[in-house]
Amino acid sequence: MSLDTCDEIWNRATEMAHNNFTPRLGDTALRDVLMFDGSVNNGGLLNAVETYSEDTDFPLATIIASYRALGLTEVAELITTALTLWIEASESDSSQALEDLELALDPQYVLETEEIEQRLRELHKVSPELFAAI
Repeated sequence: MSLDTCDEIWNRATEMAHNNFTPRLGDTALRDVLMFDGSVNNGGLLNAVETYSEDTDFPLATIIASYRALGLTEVAELITTALTLWIEASESDSSQALEDLELALDPQYVLETEEIEQRLRELHKVSPELFAAI
């Protein structure tokens, strides 16, 4: 089975640090979404929000913009809401508030890998210039 262009873009995004090319907006957006999505799948939405809110290499604002760039606006809004609620709960200094928030928010992140792939294919079809050449 041969890979099509979008499969190659996907694979390249997962190994961007090891590739010798200049990424474009679509490449970095895909990388950011895949990275954050993996974090959510490993530790939950609230944990990922907390982690990336303090990350200087991949700040949460950039992650949210990447979701928007791929057309995943609803997920970007959920992450934004989670950040706001996390800040409020953190300021309350209540571990119970954070635990309750985690239980409420984590199940709301229902993004599937297939949807990310679909958005990549749609974006590449209408705006291939957003991705570096293969």
